[in-house]
Amino acid sequence: MYSKSSLRQKKKTSLASARRRLRPTGEEQAQMWTEEGSFERTRDEGDQDIASCPELQERQGDTVVLFIFQLEANTERHQIAADIASGIPAMYESREAVIVECFLSEFFFQPEWCRACVTPVESEWDLEASGAKEGDLRTRRDVSLTDRRHCAGGDQQPPGRVDTTGRVTSLVEEMVRRSLDAYIITNEDEHVSEYVSDYDKRRTFISGFSGSAGTAVVLQDGRRALWTDGRYFLTADMQLDCEWLLMKTKEPGVPSMSEWLAEQLTAGARVGLDPALTSGTHFIQLQQRLNKSGLLLVGESTNLVDQVWPEEQRPPRVEDELFVHEIEYSGLKWTKKVAQVREEMKKEEVDLLVLTTLDEVAWLLNLRGNDIPYSTVFRSYLLVDHSDVTLFIASGRIPPVVDFHLHIGQCFDNVCFHQASHDSLVPRLQAAAQDPKVKRVLLPKKYAFSGGASYAIYSAVPAEKRHEAVSPVLLLKARKNEVEFANMKNAHLRDAAAVIDFLAFLEKEINEGREWDEMMAAERLEQFRAEQELFFKPSFNTISAFGPNGAIVHYRPNNETKLAITKDAPYLLDSGGHYQDGTTDVTRTLHFGTPTAFQKEAYTRVLMGALDLARLVFPKGTTDTNIDVLARRHLYKVGLDYKHGTGHGIGLFLSIHESPTQIRIYGDEKHEFELGQFFSDEPGYYKEGEFGVRLETILAVVKAEDLPYKSNKDFYAFETITLVPFEPKFIIVDMLNVEQPYKSNKDFYAFETITLVPFEPKFIIVDMLNVEQCKYLNAYHHRVRTEIGRVLEEQGRHAAHEYMMKRTEPIECSQAGKLEVASRGGGEGMAEETKVKKMPPHLQAASVNSAITSSVSLCLLLAALWFIRL
Repeated sequence: MYSKSSLRQKKKTSLASARRRLRPTGEEQAQMWTEEGSFERTRDEGDQDIASCPELQERQGDTVVLFIFQLEANTERHQIAADIASGIPAMYESREAVIVECFLSEFFFQPEWCRACVTPVESEWDLEASGAKEGDLRTRRDVSLTDRRHCAGGDQQPPGRVDTTGRVTSLVEEMVRRSLDAYIITNEDEHVSEYVSDYDKRRTFISGFSGSAGTAVVLQDGRRALWTDGRYFLTADMQLDCEWLLMKTKEPGVPSMSEWLAEQLTAGARVGLDPALTSGTHFIQLQQRLNKSGLLLVGESTNLVDQVWPEEQRPPRVEDELFVHEIEYSGLKWTKKVAQVREEMKKEEVDLLVLTTLDEVAWLLNLRGNDIPYSTVFRSYLLVDHSDVTLFIASGRIPPVVDFHLHIGQCFDNVCFHQASHDSLVPRLQAAAQDPKVKRVLLPKKYAFSGGASYAIYSAVPAEKRHEAVSPVLLLKARKNEVEFANMKNAHLRDAAAVIDFLAFLEKEINEGREWDEMMAAERLEQFRAEQELFFKPSFNTISAFGPNGAIVHYRPNNETKLAITKDAPYLLDSGGHYQDGTTDVTRTLHFGTPTAFQKEAYTRVLMGALDLARLVFPKGTTDTNIDVLARRHLYKVGLDYKHGTGHGIGLFLSIHESPTQIRIYGDEKHEFELGQFFSDEPGYYKEGEFGVRLETILAVVKAEDLPYKSNKDFYAFETITLVPFEPKFIIVDMLNVEQPYKSNKDFYAFETITLVPFEPKFIIVDMLNVEQCKYLNAYHHRVRTEIGRVLEEQGRHAAHEYMMKRTEPIECSQAGKLEVASRGGGEGMAEETKVKKMPPHLQAASVNSAITSSVSLCLLLAALWFIRL
């Protein structure tokens, strides 16, 4: 009988001799697998032993295999140990390099012992792709002003660029008065919101950059830098004046903010940050990082940007009266919601809950406001204990109907409701902290799009009474109740009718030769939405982007940047609306002429990913980061990608980005899908200077019904590498290719498609779709015909109905799946972007040998298990 150790011994690579090597030369070295399965090669000067890593030393009893690959940019080689005993390694290609990750026990989980020893020491490296963390050893490059575009002498300045020299000079003077060597300007408000009011756009004022994500740092000598993510690289480069360093977050070699500050400042330097405008978690983490470099983070309660922002130039706060979100739309009385929250508080064993996130306050109280553009929230805090609820809000915001709704100053339905001024939360918390009856206070931590409690609020509660956790309201809000679920679907039906009606109108206008530009189209689309019942306002600033502007992920047209919409290039339209019964977000890419072969292929690959994601069936417990690769894989196959997440949660008449769902392959934080959640499915592709493609559809998490055979094990779809025979005794030939229901005691979820706007058939290369994708697309367009067709007919929108019917003609699926790459040859199409680096022959052989060896090992393991059973 085989023992576990003897099975391992059949194929074992000694970790003492297994080395992770990086070599920046073109020399090829002999590599081979021995009969025993161990990897051997010549040790060169500069080799680094994997065995020197403590995490790997602990794993010396496990079977490992080394995978080697080459970067496209050069011939550096990375060798990574992957634990075969626990799972399988997978390799897939990015635009710049082949990425090897260790996949164990669940989708894309890379264990710490694997991460610890794979960071290169001599090359640039994407921290997110490698799983490395800040401070890991990696090559760094100097980000300089010469990296900026349109900044050489004589260059024409791009439209929208803002000269902030005077503003920065004034800020530096304030820093000198307070003995600050550096000052950090975040984009958040006191509620650590993702999107803020115009009054709170301090970072935009000081830098000129208008994106929703980004942090600015100004040094006392006037040097300054801004960090932002891939959605805004092009926007920031155009808007920042030429004195700003642009730090492209997660790009190879770009330093983090704390790293850059450590490089630029000397020990003992003071770095200022407003503690009310950053989360407690972020403040503490930054403080710890700076302390390691001998720098001091100073909580400066007087905001320095407020000191230099002239009052006459600053937009006023919007403090309109609140209004009630009626029960017919919310589905549940606010007092019943409070009862649910109190049950969650009991589970957490807390006496007091602090709510700081604006959409949580609005949802819990069934109230809405108008304080932030394109949102329906209002500036407020809420304290909840087991008898009282206190709303902290500016005076004059509560009309009589809201007073009656809340029963302010009264006890009603087990809730005694009180009102206090917005600025009195911190002293109230400090007083409550002294109350012996208050033993634990739940402070919301940063989670997904929710920033958590600010450091000013965090520090108002003594450490012994603090309990940091995800706000219970966050998860309750995301799980739509039956009334909310039905309302969201209804809102999307009407919204789809408006979008289709507009697209039919715009196509007719373009074909008849009338002039349209991006701004005109965005404004006219809002008018079409306004014709629908229960419309309130747009849910975000419409992205109306023609041709090269479509390659700017979060482009916003203005008088300086707007382009005419013609038949010469794709037109990307990303828009949404707030309706009292739901919020929408939909993106379609169109072409009023004839798309090129490459544009068709890019669109089709994006579509294939969107369809694959929408068709997913998965077990309960699956998280959002796990599924992103489905949307990207058809792009990955030809070396393409996009620099934004694939999906985000969406609120009901609330925020366009709702926690917790964030479908991000690069995300460090995982969020489990739950029934009733709504989110976007929006893969894309962007060719800078030419065009962009994005297809966004809203999905809802529902229970999967009538599934075929189920198992307690997860199922994946990959190219078959392992060559282990199947057991013919189990095969029922008559069931092959026929789905049979099979009952299970395990819950499975699926997505229900909510957005019903047709895809553009001009772009779709049917031969590239597989049969299931083709059938799914036909079924989707059939729903558009029946459900949206009915709405259009009822509303008398006959031109829109005709437009929709033409674009939803069934596709012949008999040719589906016969074409892998559409636009090869003739010098047109994917060109340089689609060159896939092939593995050298000797490495291919090694890979095949490793697969065969792994197969043999698995056979031996199965045999041993069978032996044990006997």
